[in-house]
Amino acid sequence: MPIIDHEALINPEPEQIIWRYLDLDKFESILRDKGLFFCRSDKFSDPFEGTVPKGESENRVSTEKRLVQFHNSDMTHEEAVKRSYEIGNLHKRFRRAFIVNCWHINQGESDAMWRLYLKTNEGVVIQTTVKKLRESFDNSDEEIYISKVRYLDYEKNIWFHANDYPVRGYNIFTPIVHKRTAFVHESELRIFQQINEAVDNDKYWDDKPNYMGKHISCNIEHLIDKVIIPPTADEPIKNKVEEIMKKYGLTREIEKSKLNEEPYY
Repeated sequence: MPIIDHEALINPEPEQIIWRYLDLDKFESILRDKGLFFCRSDKFSDPFEGTVPKGESENRVSTEKRLVQFHNSDMTHEEAVKRSYEIGNLHKRFRRAFIVNCWHINQGESDAMWRLYLKTNEGVVIQTTVKKLRESFDNSDEEIYISKVRYLDYEKNIWFHANDYPVRGYNIFTPIVHKRTAFVHESELRIFQQINEAVDNDKYWDDKPNYMGKHISCNIEHLIDKVIIPPTADEPIKNKVEEIMKKYGLTREIEKSKLNEEPYY
């Protein structure tokens, strides 16, 4: 099944270059399992993941009343407060129901991302394009969505913006494609899945193979354009990467990061 677009999501350009920075264990798991790992959104380090801006939360009661009036009906203040509480609770439950796989949008390498995701030289970055990422799931039976992430000041901004996010009304996808401006350096593209069974079942993940999320198969051979090793990686690191790729049958020329090339004078 092709990756799905949706009106509440922010579509990336097909030829946009994207990157995934990985330690060697995660790189090997991608090749071994022939797919990508999608992490539960409630297991990310950011406590605001999947939540709402302050203004959206504070105005929820009046928003509910306006929506009811729009449909020629009425709602008491108490009913609006109750409805507001229910929506807030729904957001909390959906945090465990969304699983996400993240990529970095950039035309070139990022020194900051090397430092953020690799604590040692034992890692790689996978380079591909949005188009190839989409195509790698063409034969999957899974429902997967794609969106760029939009960054907001959660104290001052709301979701709607006439140009950047002209989406009116409420949609459960909206919180999953927004993050605080503190994370703007990630320039994130994410693919994600909504697991309906997990919304109302807080024990859903207890008996799963990995309580942190779910592995989803895709065409790794088609997905990966380039495999690049860190700027300070030595020959033994390159050999390790070669061994992993040979073990799982991935044929690519290993490139060295260009960040430590000789400068011009």
